[in-house]
Amino acid sequence: MQIENKKVLTFDCYGTLIDWEKGILDVLQPILWANGLKISDDEILITFGQTEHVIQAGSPGMLYGKVLAEVMFKFGEKYGFNPTEAQAESFGLSIKKWKPFPDTFAALQKLTRFYKIIIVSNIDNTSIASSVPLLGVDFYKIFTAQEIGAYKPDEKVFRYVFEKLSHEGLQKNDILHVAESIFHDHIPAKKLNLDSVWINRRFDKNTGGATPDTDNSFIPNLQFNTLLDFAVWAEQKMIG
Repeated sequence: MQIENKKVLTFDCYGTLIDWEKGILDVLQPILWANGLKISDDEILITFGQTEHVIQAGSPGMLYGKVLAEVMFKFGEKYGFNPTEAQAESFGLSIKKWKPFPDTFAALQKLTRFYKIIIVSNIDNTSIASSVPLLGVDFYKIFTAQEIGAYKPDEKVFRYVFEKLSHEGLQKNDILHVAESIFHDHIPAKKLNLDSVWINRRFDKNTGGATPDTDNSFIPNLQFNTLLDFAVWAEQKMIG
């Protein structure tokens, strides 16, 4: 893979550009505490990852805010409490409060000098509209699960992106996918022979966090601990 030959960077958003794990914990922990439950951050994130995917796979047309509400009810079933409708709804609405990682803005500023940048996200249109202004750059395209009618890791998501970009004269070999989640992004990328780079946001953690664990054989050879590390490397490659 020669990054100098790439024209497009497709980004996962939540988990790669935006710190979704902090957003998840900021909502769930207070509700659990209010119900007398003391559960570690790691356990909450692992339970979230296991639960979210099952809901998405079973209801690919469900909007992401509703997915989060259903996750809240599943937490209630697992840990023996009854979330209110308002609490469940608040989880879905909390997406607009989730903030970018500290390095995201600077990294995107560098990368937009050389590439068309695109979001490919397991999200709904309303939520992404709240998040994009926080990222500080203009995206060439934004593809959402709501638009596609499927959630990653369904290969349908990437096939949809390939088809749409082909109308712009862009082919698969022109694309490098940039993402944190091995499960949601790098597995389908590898199966579809799409080049990808792993932003290992949890490089200093012992668990997979809010994404399900998976086979390490799907981890890309190209990997960085932060998005800014990748952006600096790419910039150096592009300017020679």
